[in-house]
Formats: sequence, structure tokens, C-alpha cells
Amino acid sequence: MSKLALTEVAITQARPGALIYDRVDTGDGMQMALFVRETPSVIDRLGSQPVIEIRLGLIRFDAAPAAPVVLMLSVRGDFYETWINYQDHQGAVALVDLASQEQLRILFYDGTDTLAKACSTPRYQGSLAH
Repeated sequence: MSKLALTEVAITQARPGALIYDRVDTGDGMQMALFVRETPSVIDRLGSQPVIEIRLGLIRFDAAPAAPVVLMLSVRGDFYETWINYQDHQGAVALVDLASQEQLRILFYDGTDTLAKACSTPRYQGSLAH
């Protein structure tokens, strides 16, 4: 089973409101994408071009083996959050992707094995809050 297939299994089995990230092959190389598990009724309300907002914040712990970056996603006023460990290689790569890719893909799953909706937003251009 491929890594992406594992991510898709994880998000389809998650509770509605869950958000995870992974890298996906977009045809132009690997890029970070966000996977959202939501109910069919919430996905249906999104429309064709939902308003999307991304916020990031770094949590600092002295002498901690982790550097968590909290990622908050708002889609039409519905909020989702996850965290990325910058000290972990996979997390660091995902954050570099987020800072450099032109578009961020957001993939919505409704609990079935198929993608229910995909949309994208221009890359994150803010700074880290801490």
C-alpha cells in the first residue's frame, strides 16, 4: 500500500472535522496537501470556490525535542487544525513545500474511500505567529 493510500485510509477513518497533511504528486513534483474529513452535508455547503484561510503558529518549548507548528485551516468559517513537527524531517519538508509551492491543495473526504471534493488556495504568504 502506498503512503498516499495510507493517508487516504487514515482520513476516511477519522472523525468529521479531522485534518492531516501529506505530500502528494501533483504532476509537477511532490507538494504538501491538506486532507480534511467532513460530513457530506458540510462538503456540499462549500460551493465551487469556498473562502479559505490558513494560519500558522510556532509553539516554543525550551530544550524540547520537538518544534510544533500549529496549522489552522478555515474553510467558509469551519475550522480545522493539525500540527507539524519542524524538528522531524517529514515535517520540515512539508513546511518548505508550504512556503514554496504556488497552490495548496485541500482534499475533502466524507468517510467513503473516494475523494468528495478538491479545491486549492494560493500558497501561504504569512509569517509564523509565536
